[in-house]
Amino acid sequence: MRLYLDSAPIIYFIEGSPALREAVSARLAGTRNGPDIAVVSHLGRMECRVKPLREDNRPNLERYDRFFAAEGVELVDTDAPVWDMATELRARHGLRVPDALHLACAIVNRCDRFLTNDHRLDRIQEVPVEILAT
Repeated sequence: MRLYLDSAPIIYFIEGSPALREAVSARLAGTRNGPDIAVVSHLGRMECRVKPLREDNRPNLERYDRFFAAEGVELVDTDAPVWDMATELRARHGLRVPDALHLACAIVNRCDRFLTNDHRLDRIQEVPVEILAT
């Protein structure tokens, strides 16, 4: 399964409380021990790295960089087809630009599910949205 990760689950995995880290870790078990692939975009990578850079928190920045480089994680571009899909999603659903881009990345890169903590996105029908149980 190709599981697209919104930024929040990644942040929970790296910086969250023990309960949040465990919830994400359990959900990502198939990407470490099985056939699943965690798909993330450069947008998500940017969103995750801002706070550690702003706070000069090198240990967390290194944790993020290791996460994005890990086996079982596929980093995808936001190319023209993604932008076109994001435009359609934004027009159709009134999404914010980052949400539209994340969803478009999942759709264009043929992800089976979209993992988020944003309950506003569970109305999207173009890709199955899974709300992270916390």
